Amino acid sequence: MLRISAAVTALGALAQAGLGLAMVMGTRGILSAHSGIAYLTMAAAVVAGVAAGLWSRRGGNTGMMMHALTVAVLAVLQFGLGEMGMRTVHIAIGVAFLVAAVALATLAYRKPYAASPEGALNESTHHHEG
Repeated sequence: MLRISAAVTALGALAQAGLGLAMVMGTRGILSAHSGIAYLTMAAAVVAGVAAGLWSRRGGNTGMMMHALTVAVLAVLQFGLGEMGMRTVHIAIGVAFLVAAVALATLAYRKPYAASPEGALNESTHHHEG
């Protein structure tokens, strides 16, 4: 669940960046798409935060949990800033959110047992056969 939700969050952040850039450059009529993808991205970020928290409680990496929770907070903050029309701050925080979301997805896929809370219990004892 962590890997999937982190990947959806990163893909949503990339789509949001593209749509945001298009709006800054003058493209009209895409605000509703930007807003709709924001809901999906925010929900995925919250799911990733919860999944990382559950994984951490079962012996997973606490740093991953904190990163995922930070991404979720940034997603909610981004949504609020967008709704309030605080364009400059929304864009600046959006860049930070994009970097953090892509980093979360990368970390989730690089950690050997990030997708499996059961694997976190004894991650150091597993050996991968190549």
